[in-house]
Amino acid sequence: MFGVLLEGTGAGHTLLKSAVLATRRTRGGPAHAAILASSMFGTMLGSTVANIVGTGTFTIPMIKKRGFFPTFAAGIEPTASSGGQIMPPIMGAVALVMADLTGVGYLDIIVAARFQALFSYFSLFTAVTVEARRQGVEIQPISVDDHITCVDLINSVLFLGPIATIIRCLVAEYSTCAAGFYAVIVLLALSLINPNIRSDPFRIWRSFLKGRNPARPF
Repeated sequence: MFGVLLEGTGAGHTLLKSAVLATRRTRGGPAHAAILASSMFGTMLGSTVANIVGTGTFTIPMIKKRGFFPTFAAGIEPTASSGGQIMPPIMGAVALVMADLTGVGYLDIIVAARFQALFSYFSLFTAVTVEARRQGVEIQPISVDDHITCVDLINSVLFLGPIATIIRCLVAEYSTCAAGFYAVIVLLALSLINPNIRSDPFRIWRSFLKGRNPARPF
């Protein structure tokens, strides 16, 4: 629910746009953007399917257009999105089960997982660079709005505020359910500063409905 609310309030679009802009001068381009976006989505979703839906519909056509093989474009996105399962602080259901079975605190698990997650994405990022050289893919300009708007800055607050709330709650030894609950409350409160939400408040309701089936696009 937390993940789809972030997506519905516009934070997901801003994350994807930021990833594209950050990697536009790399050889991998949109393939690198897919990796970066999937890692950022992984911090809030913890769902591989939702991660693919949120980023793949945009990045896969761009990867093919850049000149990568279609099979490579189809493979890089789910590979990157699968890493979201081990990307703190949300991670996937496995982390919750691990905390319950081992008796180790959830915060200890996500702290231990951070290096593995970052190393996984670094390895994938490097592999894309090698594959781009092998396929003869060169750096090309990306046709995307090249400036960050005020709405994008607001959406960044909508992302950072709840994530900081989750980390703070876990450090204070709240339960994972409580951390998620307070993050949703903070997100709903912060969403009021977004003019798009104020003009269409039913976006929040549609996000709640989508939470019943996170694989379904808006």
